[in-house]
Amino acid sequence: MENKTAQQANKGKEGDPSITEEEKKQTEKKEELPNYNFKQLNKEKKQKYKELVDKGQGIIIDCSFQSVMSEREIKSLCNQLGLCQAKNKSYPIPSKLMIANFRDQVKEVVTRLGGLHWGIGLLEKHYTEYFPTTDLIYLSPDAEEEIEELDPK
Repeated sequence: MENKTAQQANKGKEGDPSITEEEKKQTEKKEELPNYNFKQLNKEKKQKYKELVDKGQGIIIDCSFQSVMSEREIKSLCNQLGLCQAKNKSYPIPSKLMIANFRDQVKEVVTRLGGLHWGIGLLEKHYTEYFPTTDLIYLSPDAEEEIEELDPK
């Protein structure tokens, strides 16, 4: 019994005959891995994303209708906002997403979902308080005209 315990304690040490060649190779590979600074890589990735967003088309999502939405609809909306940003990050030139009227129930649910760290612009007031309406295109499912092309300027 003591012999087995001594063998187990020595397993993996240099000169241990119980280590196979495959185990030796795996150990050597682990030692060869470069030491990455993941914090620095993450910081660089975030900086590159911010630079790309500045080149992208601005999109404002208007949440001013939250007062007529049910709790279930608001939760669904907030989940969709998160999905929008997740998909947005995968594009070569991501859009500059902003949520207008970010307050009350929407703010509460998005905050709970971790949305304060999504990289979306959060505007507490109505979008017209921040941007001239002549520079905006308001998209609506009730629109009579269909947009066929969008000029990013």
